[in-house]
Amino acid sequence: PGAAQAAIDNVQRAIPVFAWIGLTDTDGTVVAASQGILVGAGIADQPVFSQAKDGMYIGDVHDAVLLANLLPNPTGEPMKFVDISVPVRDESGRVRGVLATHLSWEWVRELNRSFIAALGNEHIEAFIVSADRTVLLGPRGMAGQVLDLPIFDALGQGHNAWRVLTWPDGRKYLTGARRCQGYLDYSGLGWSVLVRQPTEVAFAPARQAQAVILVAGLFMTVATALIAVALARYVTGPLEGIAADARRLRDGEL
Repeated sequence: PGAAQAAIDNVQRAIPVFAWIGLTDTDGTVVAASQGILVGAGIADQPVFSQAKDGMYIGDVHDAVLLANLLPNPTGEPMKFVDISVPVRDESGRVRGVLATHLSWEWVRELNRSFIAALGNEHIEAFIVSADRTVLLGPRGMAGQVLDLPIFDALGQGHNAWRVLTWPDGRKYLTGARRCQGYLDYSGLGWSVLVRQPTEVAFAPARQAQAVILVAGLFMTVATALIAVALARYVTGPLEGIAADARRLRDGEL
C-alpha cells in the first residue's frame, strides 16, 4: 500500500485532470488513494470496480456520488466524472485488485472554452451529447436536456452532417454534428459533438455578398443598356444617312 500510495500521488501530480485515483483489493476495499480519500471504504458495488475485474472499463460521464463532498470544488457547479479502471494482475496473471480512476469533467469544459475562444466568435456554441441525446456539456442551463433534433438520424459512426434547424428555444441555427469515434479496440461511448450558430449570423456574409451582387448587377444592367444604345446609334447612323439620301433622291435632288 505504501508504494502504491506514492505511485498514485506521483501520477496525480503529473496528470491533475484525474480527480481521484484509487487501488482496491479483490473485495473492492480501497487500500491506497489520492490524498488518502476513501482509503478503507468499499466500492465493490460501483461500476468502476465491478466492471473492471475482467478488463479495462470506461464509463459514461456521471455525477459525483461518493466524492461530491470530499473533493474541492471551486466552481460550485455539480461535479462530473468519467470512470476509467483496469484490473491489476500479479506475475501469474491472477487479478489482485483494480486501479480505479475518476477523470474530472472539468478538463472537457476547459477544452470547450479554449475551442470557442479560438474561434473568436461569441455566437458559436458547442455541445457534447450522449448516446441517448442528453446534453453532457453545453451553454449554461442546457446540461441534462434531451435534444430531439433530426440531425442525429443523419449521423453514422464518424460521419458529419449539417442542417438548418429550429432548436427548442424557437430560434433557427446552422447546426453541424459529428459522431465521435473510438480509439483502436475501444468503440467509444456513442457521444456526438454539435456546433451551432444563429442563421442570421452564419449567413450574414452570404447576405452581404447577395447585396453586393445585386448592386453590381443593377449597375451592370444600366451600363449595358447605355452601351447598347450607343452601339445602336453607331451602327444605325450610316443606315439613317443612306435612308435620308434615298428620300432626297426620291424628291429629285442630285
